[in-house]
Amino acid sequence: MLAWLGLKVPVKTLINQLVVTERMRPVMRSVVDIANGLLSLKQFENGTMLIGGGWQGKGDRIRSGVETIPKNLIGNVQLARHAIPALGETRINRVWLGLESETSDALPMIGAIPDHDEAYVIGCVHSGYTSVPYMG
Repeated sequence: MLAWLGLKVPVKTLINQLVVTERMRPVMRSVVDIANGLLSLKQFENGTMLIGGGWQGKGDRIRSGVETIPKNLIGNVQLARHAIPALGETRINRVWLGLESETSDALPMIGAIPDHDEAYVIGCVHSGYTSVPYMG
């Protein structure tokens, strides 16, 4: 969309694997992140857990997410179980692949667009599923 306004910004596409567990007893009330370990955990009111953190799958902008990478999936779940041992009480319900964009310096694009009155951008936010609502 920035190209419509004459801006060319190189953007990389990440194919993040996300895991949703079966329902389980409440074990956490906030988001758990391990910055250097690629982990993000959230438990929803219905008891399911969302396990993420940027572990990559296969795909691209055209085809979207097309395939998980088993060793990345296993590594992500093992790290989650290390952080929250109670995850050993539940099973994986489903896995999905979500696309995330990233600039070359991994910094978000946010702010006014030069030479275009009342045009703004919020995009390419690393950890976007967690961070974007705060930026909005």
